[in-house]
Amino acid sequence: MWVRFLTTVMLLCSLELFAQTPIVIGHQYTLKSSVLDEDRRVSVYLPRSYVRSDNQTYDVLYMLDGRSNLLNAAGIQQFLAGYRQMPELIIVGIHNTVRDRDFTPSEVKETPNSGGAVQFRTFIQKELFPFMEKTFRAGDKRYLSGHSFGGLFAIDTLVNTPSMFDAYFTFSPSLRWDDDLVLKKLIGKLETGSLTTYLYVNIGDEGIKLRRPILELHEALKSNRQDSLRWKVDWLNDENHSTTPVIGQFLAFRDYFSVQ
Repeated sequence: MWVRFLTTVMLLCSLELFAQTPIVIGHQYTLKSSVLDEDRRVSVYLPRSYVRSDNQTYDVLYMLDGRSNLLNAAGIQQFLAGYRQMPELIIVGIHNTVRDRDFTPSEVKETPNSGGAVQFRTFIQKELFPFMEKTFRAGDKRYLSGHSFGGLFAIDTLVNTPSMFDAYFTFSPSLRWDDDLVLKKLIGKLETGSLTTYLYVNIGDEGIKLRRPILELHEALKSNRQDSLRWKVDWLNDENHSTTPVIGQFLAFRDYFSVQ
């Protein structure tokens, strides 16, 4: 009897020792968008100190392709913030519905449903920003991160509404879209010296078609240096189109926040 009792006690103790505690990265929310006429999901990561401080505000990183990129960004942010190389941020991962529509600035017949960037930008500005400011202790600064078509959208946003974000982090941006439409507009802005922000761009070993527009942009940035625009271009020759955002987020965050 006593043996059975002790065995039961030891089993209960071992179960308590190995009790599972979930590791929660973020929470998912659904916004009913009247601008896009559809439901849009976002995942929100809150920094570790958020629950311990009732009054502190946190600047917000808005991440395109959020379903695939949020976990990586949260880990990099947590690591760098832990070593005081960047502040803690709220990170918003915007999930996709029709990616080719939302991220492209013009209609191209080879890509069905393309050309919805203006409307998607309106959703972010008129519906997502107010949701974040109402629901969370969002700070004054906002950052935008995008890869490939997401990078194209980010740079298109920089060209058309530069004050919408305080920094733009782009990884392998598809700047050859529609005969270099966005690239040409950006170079025009650089020549007038009218940009006041931060731009990060990288590209991997991705072939001449993707690298050529980045080379042209890099040359334009070097030729039209201005104090109001901070920028960095990384040529990641050991990376490919899929890995540039993983490496790039670390490099971009560390560079941008090094002088904040």
